[in-house]
Order: sequence, then structure tokens, then C-alpha cells
Amino acid sequence: MSKSIKVSDHALVRWMERVNQIELQEFRDTIAAVVETAMDAGATSICVGGFTYTINPKTRTVITILAPNMRQNRSQAFLRSTTSGEPKRL
Repeated sequence: MSKSIKVSDHALVRWMERVNQIELQEFRDTIAAVVETAMDAGATSICVGGFTYTINPKTRTVITILAPNMRQNRSQAFLRSTTSGEPKRL
């Protein structure tokens, strides 16, 4: 049995761009349009269509995008790591 091979996100993006010639700038422009108003207001996140866009207004960078089910899981994981292990209601 062979060992599994991991492919980094960076490699995947370059493969999409360079091998499959997928133009990603259009996707970047779409994401930027979604967060522009919130970023200009200094927000660090915005929820649109159930997805949470985490942004750094200082560097004007979208850091990540979380699906609706990921927001709760991340919050609970944070609470477990900072409390006795039991999730607390916010």
C-alpha cells in the first residue's frame, strides 16, 4: 500500500490557474465586492448568504470564508479550549 499524497491549497490554486487555465481574478473580484462595504467600515467579518467572510480591514485582506455550519463549530471549539471543556451558549 502506498502512502497518501497531500496537495497544498497553494498547489491546488496554481494547478487550477496554470494547468487548467482557470482565471481566478473574477472570483477574487466577486469576493471583494461582497466585503467592500464592511471592510471600508472597519469590520472584521461579515455574514452574507449564511457564509461568514473573515476580513482584516487593516491589510484589506479576506482571510477565510466559513460555511454556515462552520461558524458554530469554530465558536464551540474556541469555547472548549478556553473553558472547562463544556461549550457555553453565547
